[in-house]
Amino acid sequence: PWKRATLVVGPVLAVVVCLAPGAARVEFEADMGRVMAGQGESRRSTLMKRFRREVESRSTSPVVALTDSLEETRKVHDFLVRGHSRFMMLQDFASIFSFVPSDQEQRAEIVKRMHKELSRKRKALHGKDLENADRALPYLSPAPFGVEQLPQWVKDRFADRDGNVGRFVLLFAHGRKAHADDVSRVLAELDHITVDGKTYSTTASYYILKDAYDIVLKEGPVAVALAALAVLIIVIVDFRRRREVAAAFLPLGAGVVAYLGFMGYTGENLNMFNMVILPTMFGMGIDTSIHLVHRIREEGTGRMEQGAGSTGAAAGMSAATTAIGFGSMVLATNPGLRSIGELAPVGILTCYLASVVLTPSLMFLWNGRKKIGR
Repeated sequence: PWKRATLVVGPVLAVVVCLAPGAARVEFEADMGRVMAGQGESRRSTLMKRFRREVESRSTSPVVALTDSLEETRKVHDFLVRGHSRFMMLQDFASIFSFVPSDQEQRAEIVKRMHKELSRKRKALHGKDLENADRALPYLSPAPFGVEQLPQWVKDRFADRDGNVGRFVLLFAHGRKAHADDVSRVLAELDHITVDGKTYSTTASYYILKDAYDIVLKEGPVAVALAALAVLIIVIVDFRRRREVAAAFLPLGAGVVAYLGFMGYTGENLNMFNMVILPTMFGMGIDTSIHLVHRIREEGTGRMEQGAGSTGAAAGMSAATTAIGFGSMVLATNPGLRSIGELAPVGILTCYLASVVLTPSLMFLWNGRKKIGR
């Protein structure tokens, strides 16, 4: 029996060791487009994939730089005209001053010369050419204009909710707005713009993506660690004996490592959806080990095979029903929810197998055939 237990523990640990490097490959998914977007292969979605990169690069949700007056908007606009090239993530920009040419005097001189030449040659024109010349001449008498003379539809486009016209600048950034890394680069360059000693803050609808990503990336591991610690404390309070605590908790750790290794080798990443699987695994994965340790405590290692068999089978049914419940989410159209259905059954299975194989073996190796009652 002792040799059999050793032969069981050895290969299982070898498998876990082989899978462990894969766990290091697991990262947190930065591309929310892969998590949130549906993956239906309809004709419309197939066509959209051809243009998705171009569409994403020309976001309909631009970064907005807020100003306090039209004069400040003009300063920011002129600053961007002069220094556009220094912003690597800035694709284009627009403000109400995009509709007001800055070199109106030079252009007016050119138009006046055109008016003079057309007027001089008008007498030599006949028929259709004369009609076209008469139609063009009124438009060749330009006068300088400012924001006040712009058409109302332009003013409405650059008016805020309070009716203030032109108190913001629209910045169109490069990159995928659903990718946290690209949003980080946009924020690094365009979060604030300083002109003539004054700093203008910017905002965009996709800025919240970076905040959510940072929160989950920072607090997710803490939540998992707290779940593991809480489970460990409960096991310590229940068993009080170091060997029994280790026999219950170590298989759980092996199951989690195997699960993460599977994710790494299959190219799966953690995301805001499937992140919940890990703390759930600690809560459910310890069940089998606790039942097995209590059963072996009652009957001793002499009848370990019978006890582990019946208790393990019951725990297996419980794990199977839980896995089926999570697995049903594989039918979801949302990729994030579907990843729970794909990965949760794997995590439940690895924790169950690790517990049902390692816990009895460790109990036997550490206690031999002696009675282990309380």
